[in-house]
Amino acid sequence: MILVLALALALGRASSFPADMPTLRCGHNSCSSISEVYVSLLKIFMHHVDEFVHILKTEVFSPELYHSLSVELETSTDQYALLFEELIPTASRVDYFLYNAFLNVVTDAIVSMASSTTGTNLGYSLTVKDSVGSADIIYRFLRTTVRHIVSDSFDAVSLPGLPGFLIARQTAYGYSVTTLHDQDSGIPGSFSSEIVLHNTIKELALSLGNGFVLPQTSLAEYLFSNSIQLPSIYMTDFAYRYRYPFMIAFTGSSRYEGRIVFSNGTTHRTLTSVTQKWHLVQTAQPYNVTHPLRSDFRITQLEGAQETSLSQASNSFPDFYNTLRIFPFRTSLTPFLAALSGDGAHSEAVLQSCVSIKDAAKQTVACADPPPPTNWASVIFSLVMIGVVIFLWVYGIKSASYMAKLDEYRMKHPDKVILDPYEQHQLDRKIAHENLQKELEHFAITRSIAE
Repeated sequence: MILVLALALALGRASSFPADMPTLRCGHNSCSSISEVYVSLLKIFMHHVDEFVHILKTEVFSPELYHSLSVELETSTDQYALLFEELIPTASRVDYFLYNAFLNVVTDAIVSMASSTTGTNLGYSLTVKDSVGSADIIYRFLRTTVRHIVSDSFDAVSLPGLPGFLIARQTAYGYSVTTLHDQDSGIPGSFSSEIVLHNTIKELALSLGNGFVLPQTSLAEYLFSNSIQLPSIYMTDFAYRYRYPFMIAFTGSSRYEGRIVFSNGTTHRTLTSVTQKWHLVQTAQPYNVTHPLRSDFRITQLEGAQETSLSQASNSFPDFYNTLRIFPFRTSLTPFLAALSGDGAHSEAVLQSCVSIKDAAKQTVACADPPPPTNWASVIFSLVMIGVVIFLWVYGIKSASYMAKLDEYRMKHPDKVILDPYEQHQLDRKIAHENLQKELEHFAITRSIAE
């Protein structure tokens, strides 16, 4: 019985989503640099990263691609590549560049922002592109290893092996920042073939090996600088240190303090009280300023949902976060959602799992939380209890039948002594005890005579 219940409890610990993202809390004066955070996460997930890198080398990248990059990158002196090689058991410097290039190319972000009375909230989702063959493996890896990092000076989300942050809030001046691709002139939103995918990864990996910097690294550099400058001004200093154009999204602690800026410094979209533009959604597909309704359908669909669900007068942070949980901000390949409040009082970093709901044309129209996982502990315990109840019921019926027959026999034969099972058991114990006493007395007498 104990073994059965132990097995039931073990099986009952099923993962349930949504679930709070595990937090890495930095102590006093720790997490004071990009490399310190980078090393901390790599040490925690060295085996996960090692397994993922092995999958990339054996199942995703061709030997020819790996060999051509090895010639170019195996002697790189990049500090993060050297740490990657040192900490990951079977990895090389080349693996560092391929790993980061791959994750940047195969994922896409959506950003949401909404003004409120306590500042401007910023929301973020990262989704694996469904055109990638290994999308499910990437999704599970990201959901397992992503971490919410909290310190006295910042609040951020990052991945092991990534020297930077996906989204972060700077405590000193209250700016929240993230980045996303620019599909019009940078990394494409989908890939027509494996050749196009591999060529894009190779191009980005080579550029990183030649001194270019990931947008996530630039974001972290801005954060650790404690600059009073706006993120858009500061981060555009790094525009030519990345292979592709990208977008920067930032919000602040004031109302209407939200902006989308291209990496060349050009403002793309902004919240403003003049036109009552108090909320927006931005994907990697730039907004069609001339014909807004021709923009990416995700932008128009999600902004419409915000208009319905939120109110400028009463826009609470929980209400804002709930708008991030709808499709297509969240899909079945979105491993997590993150949100930061304008005043820094609230943050959400939540691991995700949802089930696609399709229409008659097999197009995804919604994504719903999966049903709660089966609690095997309850199931097995219930089955055991049912078995016990049935056994006791049968035993009770048989005992009652036997006692009824015994009473009937006693009435017909009053001259005979018929014991019930309990009385017989007591008599047997008494006789056994008397016999034992006689044997002991006999043994004692025999021994005294012998002496």
